[in-house]
Amino acid sequence: MNLLGIFEYLSGDDAVSWWVSPTTADTGIRAFEPDLMKLFATMLEGMQSMILDDTTPGASNTSLRTSEVSLEVEGASDEEVLVTLLEEALYEAEVHERWWVRATLDPIWFTHRKGICRAVVWWIPVSDIVPIIHIKAITRHGLIVDILEEDEVHADPAGVGPEFVGPGYHAHVIFDV
Repeated sequence: MNLLGIFEYLSGDDAVSWWVSPTTADTGIRAFEPDLMKLFATMLEGMQSMILDDTTPGASNTSLRTSEVSLEVEGASDEEVLVTLLEEALYEAEVHERWWVRATLDPIWFTHRKGICRAVVWWIPVSDIVPIIHIKAITRHGLIVDILEEDEVHADPAGVGPEFVGPGYHAHVIFDV
């Protein structure tokens, strides 16, 4: 498995559960996963992969470090948790020079949905990566985090991603680049 998420991410035995979603001026990503925790991890890896040059070293070439971070979520919605996670990853890269390659959110937060959500993140120094785009902001326009019920079918409205069938969760985020 490539921990940097460059072009391929394995979720269990299934490859690629996120894809670039075209927009008129900015860019976005969509993802589908069987559970919410994996969905958030996949969205983070998708965002980070979009930013990277494909010559960035893989995990085998780089020592991964871990940290625990506290995410102050403004509200209890899944959308706010996702935006907070992605914004914190951008902040950590910009201010603390930590490039997140993976994150695991505390599942207990999802039972009470208030206060601080803790996460364990795996990161490398920003100096080890070569960005090809700069994300200025995570927008709330077109933001989706939604559940698909058993046998519910969802097609990518842009027609570039796969059709997926529930049960599972899907998300869509647009970035200001």
